[in-house]
Amino acid sequence: MRRRALLRAGAVAGVAALAGCSGSENGDESDWTAFRGGPARSGVRPAASGPGDSPEITWELTQADIAGEFDEMDDPDAVRFGGVPSWPVVVDGVVAWTDGYTAAPQIDSTEASTRVVAADPATGSIRWSKRLSDEVADAAEWFAPTGDDGRLYVPEVVDDEFVLVAFDPSDGTELDRLETGLSFGQLFTITQPVAHDGTIYLTTEDDTGDGTGRLRAFDDDGTEEWSVEAPVSTSAQVSVTVAEGQVWTTQWGESPAFVAYDATDGSETTRVPLTGLPPSIAVAERPAVPAAPTIVDGWLYAAGGLNAFYFNDLAQLLAANVDSTDARWRYRPPGTEQADLINDLGFDIDETALESVLEQHEFEQGYATLYGYPAVVDGLVIATGIGETGEESPGGLFAVDAETGDEEWATPVQQGGFAPVVAGETAYLVTGGGVDVVSTDGSHRRRIELDTPARPELSPALGEGGLFATTTDGVVALR
Repeated sequence: MRRRALLRAGAVAGVAALAGCSGSENGDESDWTAFRGGPARSGVRPAASGPGDSPEITWELTQADIAGEFDEMDDPDAVRFGGVPSWPVVVDGVVAWTDGYTAAPQIDSTEASTRVVAADPATGSIRWSKRLSDEVADAAEWFAPTGDDGRLYVPEVVDDEFVLVAFDPSDGTELDRLETGLSFGQLFTITQPVAHDGTIYLTTEDDTGDGTGRLRAFDDDGTEEWSVEAPVSTSAQVSVTVAEGQVWTTQWGESPAFVAYDATDGSETTRVPLTGLPPSIAVAERPAVPAAPTIVDGWLYAAGGLNAFYFNDLAQLLAANVDSTDARWRYRPPGTEQADLINDLGFDIDETALESVLEQHEFEQGYATLYGYPAVVDGLVIATGIGETGEESPGGLFAVDAETGDEEWATPVQQGGFAPVVAGETAYLVTGGGVDVVSTDGSHRRRIELDTPARPELSPALGEGGLFATTTDGVVALR
């Protein structure tokens, strides 16, 4: 581990006002209602919400288990896993997610099944499950449940219309159906909805291919409150962040920016230009699209998005005030000298082009990039990616001072994490093969290997004393 001297005794109190744990997503809520915990995408909860620093696998619920329970399929080999489980949420004492699979008891007879599943956080026993339409099956990976005000909203298609079905999280009672007026034909242009204070937000992408579309807000009875033209990205897990009375989207292309809209009427309020981003290696002449921002106490934090993660593309961590037009600081760790990693970057990158990129960004000694969703806690911004950690592994967790962007520590972890989450003073990073547990002081506590590969780009959930992660085959719980 590389560590900068932590001479911050007097500074931490001042930084707490900047990036501490005073926001509702950073300490006051026990539920995990959406991707990264809630609409602000903070990824942080109190210590009691998580499994501590020595968690163990306590249960795993697979697609074969669900098929056996509801489709009388006792033979796992008879289940073809066509869909992918969504990320989980923790709402009102249950862990909930959507899942799609095909049960095939015989070759000439198949039955597709897409379900919302709610399980007991401690035991994994299924509390309730509801069958969803075949039309929504292919999109089950992105259409996860979202919680708000005692409701669990689940995207669904009814009579060729995209609707949101509101369930009671505790027992699965259907409470309402919100008709959005969006057609089934628009299904793959609709992004993951998120609910906040009785309003549901989502975006729909136009067919122009230039990243434009509409940002829409619906009341909890399905009435459209407002709809405005806005930049949209359907290639991300989530396209909007909601915090402090504003709804944020990401504009990509030649003039990338984070754009904010008033949550009450959709009027544009703030635009933070993303100038000077490093050029993408995978996509020529454009910077890698950043992930949706994390917003904590008036500050915006962001790193590279899915492309940066999938292709190890060039990206950095940045911070900006939500009311300003310029980034406060940007950070990228020192480069790692992993030759195999450098040689595998991007698409069709010849040696001359790669050397040019490394020289341009002063990476002659190695490569570095940060991607995914940072967690902000105790005056630190914790992000994952590739860089020098003082060990052989190119993967690392990197913590920087939230006010200055100065590196505080770097800890080696298995490469391939995307969305660190924090409970109290413990951070958890899910990678393809397991979970790294790291103290917020940078000490690596342990690593838990998973029996089934995880989907690290689908944020794990914290709540009810557990960590819940999506695998290729279901959901696994650590407690």
